[in-house]
Amino acid sequence: MSAYAKSRMALRLRAAAPALALALGLACLLSARPANGADHGAAPHDTPSTDTHAVESEPLQLRAPPQPSFAVRRIARLREFIARGDAEALSQQADVVRDVGVELAGFDQSVWKDALNRMALVKYVLGGGDPQLLRRIAEDGLFLPDEEPLAHGALAFGEGYRAAASDLLGKVNYRTLPPSLAGHVALVRAVLMAEHDPPEAIRLANEARLLSPGTLVHETAFRVLVESVIRHGDQHLLRRVLPRYLWRFPNTPYFRVIATLLADFIATESMLAESGAVDWICKSIAPLPVPVRLAFLHQLAEAEVRAGHATSAAALSDFALGDMGAVLEGTAWPDAFRVAAMALDIDAKGLAAAVEKVRKANPSEPLVELVAAAGTLAAYISAPPDAQADESLPAPTTSVPTAHAPQPQEDTMATPKTDPAEVLMAAMRTRVAELDVLLRKTTP
Repeated sequence: MSAYAKSRMALRLRAAAPALALALGLACLLSARPANGADHGAAPHDTPSTDTHAVESEPLQLRAPPQPSFAVRRIARLREFIARGDAEALSQQADVVRDVGVELAGFDQSVWKDALNRMALVKYVLGGGDPQLLRRIAEDGLFLPDEEPLAHGALAFGEGYRAAASDLLGKVNYRTLPPSLAGHVALVRAVLMAEHDPPEAIRLANEARLLSPGTLVHETAFRVLVESVIRHGDQHLLRRVLPRYLWRFPNTPYFRVIATLLADFIATESMLAESGAVDWICKSIAPLPVPVRLAFLHQLAEAEVRAGHATSAAALSDFALGDMGAVLEGTAWPDAFRVAAMALDIDAKGLAAAVEKVRKANPSEPLVELVAAAGTLAAYISAPPDAQADESLPAPTTSVPTAHAPQPQEDTMATPKTDPAEVLMAAMRTRVAELDVLLRKTTP
């Protein structure tokens, strides 16, 4: 049974507790009476006295009547479990959101006169619910004048009109709303601002996560924050935000949404070139489950090799092999990327042994081609220039366009001469291009 299912059962038991206590109390009173009906010396045939002032007790109200706000709260509760990594809750999300929408549509029109229910409907739509009911309520004029920017902004967002939603929700002072709804509004505004105003998106995402701690709004706000920091190009802020995100939500199922963007940014900006940077990323991702951690290390090592960062790529592969070597038994990619990294380093030692280790691991075809290309590239780099003219050396394949190599220009004043250094550089450029093509074919 999942954590979410256990929580639902506990809530049902808690709701039934007063009735159970009442029943047990009555049972104890009955069992305490003597079998002959006497009570503490009273005659068996005494009739109970009547009290004209006694009032018949009212039935105990164990449960409030259904309300839209209760229904929407079920979604929020489910999403708290999703943020913690509950796979069963994640699989139920679409069905629960749909069922709550059906339940909301079945309420009498009078319930929407309560502001709490109207705000719950707005929250439902901002959280991805069907906006049809909200449109009907808005068209019926049930929202107060000061609620209309919020209602119409949520409706525009739910119907996909992002510019209108941004404009309308920008007029809403979300700090005056209940904290849960305020977090939703701040998050949606951050999402709408992320592409064209990253600094404002960063501010709003921070507001959202502080307003809705521990919820899926909090988790999503962290992801929007990471994406906005990357768009803004703020490496310093990313170093602070990423560890906090992964420490707070280590089991989130949504990390993969930003993993590729994150890996590409780290490699492109040479973030791992600084002293201690590889330790930073390895410690940052340490809270993640092992399969997620390995998948991200794979992506990041590949991005580092593409960017030509041999040292950091090799360090990431070494970390994967050292920290999770038992899990990686028989897996070729860490060694394959280490070989590719070593091929870019003219001083690398032990390349032949590393290549042989990859081949013994029975790698996939793209990894076989990657290692072969890396070995050829290493041969071109390490061989002296004069040896490059030796026909016994492997020639560049025709699978890569020769446009990557400089073309000789016609010299009418002198006889063209072959420059050994230029031959070497042309071969190196061709092999680097080939290596990049093969890397792009490699799948995580």
